[in-house]
Amino acid sequence: MTLRLDLPDGAAGLPGNRVIRASYRLAPPPATLEITLAAETDALTLMNLAHHPYWNLDGTATTAGHRLSVAADHILPTDAENLPLAPVPVETLTLDLRAPRPLPDLPPVDHNFCLSGSGLRPVAQLTGAKGVHLDLHSDAPGLQVYDGRALQSAPFPGLTGTPYGAHAGVALEPQLWPDAPRHADFPPITLAPGTPWRQRSAVHLTRRPAA
Repeated sequence: MTLRLDLPDGAAGLPGNRVIRASYRLAPPPATLEITLAAETDALTLMNLAHHPYWNLDGTATTAGHRLSVAADHILPTDAENLPLAPVPVETLTLDLRAPRPLPDLPPVDHNFCLSGSGLRPVAQLTGAKGVHLDLHSDAPGLQVYDGRALQSAPFPGLTGTPYGAHAGVALEPQLWPDAPRHADFPPITLAPGTPWRQRSAVHLTRRPAA
């Protein structure tokens, strides 16, 4: 399935008539969801698309039983306005996730992890207490991780019929690094006419023995 969005010149305060596509494909086992984001423009513009899922592999009220790992040596700290600063080692923010850690043990997290490697490769793993395991692959240079601490959907129900509350899910969002135009050393997010923009991700789901 492919969804298309046409943005006219000036929409969202950016130049260029832009065409954005999001394609979703279910691949053979192991259960895999392939996501391809694509864009094109007729004028120099900025482009940083991100798929924005929240994951809860247990079907419980919170992700307290989950463990997360992220293949990143560096992370972007943020200032008082939640804008990113220069990369620092993940240990600086006590967010070293190169080995799996329980989500409740982490400090508040809403940060871009500077992913190691390039091309379509494993970037994160999430495991629930009931044995469901998620492997995230992406060709993006960054992964925004948000712990869902401010989630509150009341009075609107979620998929289980009850509203979502704090930590109901964890967001894993492959992306280019945020606020790149203000940081010359960040991966650029400019998109020129005639240069297609594309980002690929794949979510692999398997069942393993419960923790």
